[in-house]
Amino acid sequence: MNQAVKNWFDQNSHLLDEAADKIFSYSELAGNEHRSAKALCDLLAADGFEIKMGIGNLPTAFSATWGSGSPRIGFLAEYDALPGLGPSLDESVTFNADNSAHGCGHNLLGTGCVGAALAVKAAMQQQNLPGTLIVFGCPEEETGTGKTRMADAGCFDGIDVAVAWHPDKYNIVQEKVYASMKMIDFEFFGVASHAGGMPEMGRSAMDACELLNIGENYLREHVDKGVTMHWAYLVVGDKPNVVPPYAKIRHCVRGTNAKMVAETAERLLDVARGAALMTGTQMKYNIWMDVKDQFINKTLNRVYFDAFKQVEPPVYTQEELDYANKMDGYNGFAPIDEPMSTVLEPFRGTGEDELYDGGSSDVISVSRLAPTVTVRTACVAKRIPFHHWTYAALCNMSIGHKGMKYASQVMALGTLALLENPQLIEQAKSEFKEICAQRM
Repeated sequence: MNQAVKNWFDQNSHLLDEAADKIFSYSELAGNEHRSAKALCDLLAADGFEIKMGIGNLPTAFSATWGSGSPRIGFLAEYDALPGLGPSLDESVTFNADNSAHGCGHNLLGTGCVGAALAVKAAMQQQNLPGTLIVFGCPEEETGTGKTRMADAGCFDGIDVAVAWHPDKYNIVQEKVYASMKMIDFEFFGVASHAGGMPEMGRSAMDACELLNIGENYLREHVDKGVTMHWAYLVVGDKPNVVPPYAKIRHCVRGTNAKMVAETAERLLDVARGAALMTGTQMKYNIWMDVKDQFINKTLNRVYFDAFKQVEPPVYTQEELDYANKMDGYNGFAPIDEPMSTVLEPFRGTGEDELYDGGSSDVISVSRLAPTVTVRTACVAKRIPFHHWTYAALCNMSIGHKGMKYASQVMALGTLALLENPQLIEQAKSEFKEICAQRM
């Protein structure tokens, strides 16, 4: 391992632990991550990074820049929490009163990016390497919009490479493709009436939502097997004796490529129109979010896989393994000897068709602007579900911290390899141009 990078982590890892714990204690939801963003900016500003808040017209987005000239490397930091994860069954885990928590590990994610940037800066100074480091504070990932809005505003223009990571169950360079996705908000406008005394005078907006949901469920049988659909109510009636005159619901359509998502979304719009017709209501819709195919860069994946091989995976104490098994137990799993992944997963990288990841991320939007790489490290046990309070619990203790620092070191070493070998960046950009020519 590069000595400057090693020295930085030896001397400063406690700062990352403290920042991750602080952000977890805030557990701020998308668009409200003011204290979380400040915690990261304070770390960066203390080491000489120039901070700009509110970029892309997002109050909790920021850029933190150090260095000058090319290449320009961007780190994609996230720090928003998730709502409604439910009360913890484990007395050692505490959550905010509003029931939000980092059930996807974003308290670790943003902090790990900051650590990587600070460690790379130390190495650049020691080796007198040219280049610019930019940590992008990217809010609202859990709504799927933050980086997309930042991209539309030009925040990422001019970067040569984007570097991201995500807490996971395994240690791997991401070769799976995030799902394309559309989120559509449907509003139905009906007529209020006394539900018992004069129901014939009412036109229920909530009935329209229910029929839309039923129609979507029947639609599932007749779409491509790569498509998934789900929804959540945003506004519904709260008085059963009043026919609801207004309701709002958000539907999400995901798929392995943008074409099948667009086709399914058009069919879903017809279902919504039919629901309005059946209930005598009026319907409006808004495509609230639209992310297309992700571009995987195999050149960068190879560089960061090689960086993985320079860092020893975390070693867990028996107490940590027992705690991982305890969290697994809340999900119905029996204890096993090795609940945590301790190996580096193999690298495919041989040009096969890209694998598909059922989840989505606004990292897609950045991957279509510049060569982008994503590192994933084990921060939770192998059987823990994403977006669950047990996931949050593991991200708020030593297991999660170890995975965060593992990822941070890998990102630092991979980025340093690019700075030391600029031809690798040119290869990644050449590959990116070829993908754009084929798929844009």
